[in-house]
Amino acid sequence: MRNASRDINKKTKNSSEEWNDKTNDKGYNLAYVSTKNRLLVLKEIALYGPVSRVTLASALGLTKAALSKIVAELLSNHLISEISPDTISGCNTPGRKPILLKISEHSPCVCGILINRHRIAGIIADLSCHVVEKEVISYESLNSEEDLLEHLLSLYHTLISKTSRQVEAVSIASLGPIDDENGKILSPFNFYGIHNMEICRLLEDQIGRPCFLINDANAGALAEKMYGFDKSASNFIYLNIMNGIGSGYILDHKLYRGENGQSGEIGHSSINFSGPQCDCGNIGCLELYANNRNMNSKIRQMQSKYGVLGTLPHKTGDYSFDEILCAAERHDPYALTALDEFCNYLSVAVLNVIRFLNISTIVIGYDSASDKQLLEKTLFHLLHDKMDFAQEHSLIVRHSTFDGNAPLYGAIARAADLVFEGKLNWLNGTDENKEEIKR
Repeated sequence: MRNASRDINKKTKNSSEEWNDKTNDKGYNLAYVSTKNRLLVLKEIALYGPVSRVTLASALGLTKAALSKIVAELLSNHLISEISPDTISGCNTPGRKPILLKISEHSPCVCGILINRHRIAGIIADLSCHVVEKEVISYESLNSEEDLLEHLLSLYHTLISKTSRQVEAVSIASLGPIDDENGKILSPFNFYGIHNMEICRLLEDQIGRPCFLINDANAGALAEKMYGFDKSASNFIYLNIMNGIGSGYILDHKLYRGENGQSGEIGHSSINFSGPQCDCGNIGCLELYANNRNMNSKIRQMQSKYGVLGTLPHKTGDYSFDEILCAAERHDPYALTALDEFCNYLSVAVLNVIRFLNISTIVIGYDSASDKQLLEKTLFHLLHDKMDFAQEHSLIVRHSTFDGNAPLYGAIARAADLVFEGKLNWLNGTDENKEEIKR
């Protein structure tokens, strides 16, 4: 079987050169522009729908005739569908209401998977990231990469058994480091000894569908850019506080992935050159200081010295990150101190990135039952106090649109982005992709 996802990954690296070559070929230019326009319409509907034909034409600069032809084709291929504005709550536009367009409930879907240290989560979703099904498998440990593959296959088959929608690709967001171009999980720290696992090839061999891999923090950034509150933001940093601390960067409206998807390992940037050695081989890494273990140590020290005060009860095991955040919101003095120390360490690394890249928006993703404001406010004030902002410069630190699930939605975004770029062809149905995989 041909490794289709590897071919697609390699094609994406030269998309701008490809466009220039084809637009310079006058005999091919017209067909290529037509394809690009269809993809632009599909993307606009997926990311901003339901949307009217008039709005689409204005946004994309297409004539009414050109747009009508494209819409008719997308409708016939069941990629989009029409919807009455009366069915949408809050749509009270006076006068005649135009028919709106959205991604069809019969369109192909993607299986998105997120790999963490102790669980894998999966969803089936369409190009608009409308989730059809979801599933989670937890584990305490893995004996081998075969164990992980078995869990992934079980998750995949459970998900597709729950829906009649056609699933055309699998997209995986994983803790790093990874090699996304070759579909490999390299050597994540404390991940059961898994090393150079060719996860995409292994899955493709079993399920006969293209499989793609993306770093979890990069996936989180891509989800925010495509489906979150920051669709119009040209630059921002996404911080992923889950398997340690990772970061993804949207630069000039595009995800910066590095040479092979290993960008964003902010947790392994040094904040203390006299510090201890990290498992990664570096000295004084951020994750050695900003972690749940150290937050618990700080709380234990204060409990030992001052007794059990505030809202955190005495506990033999460690408090979770969520428990500490929720206690800090209740103004527990120990939790507040631990959170302040965590954010202070985090601010050192983030400040370096802000100064290097001249970015003023930080989006933070993590799971918590808190109102997701205290950590963001604490980090904002620490960063603002350390920076010399011009008067017009504005620092924004906010919580992710998707809480801690941005990397999972980002797995969908990764595959959707390939569709919108024409690297994964869904315009003429999906038979061509199926034949490609069979070969």
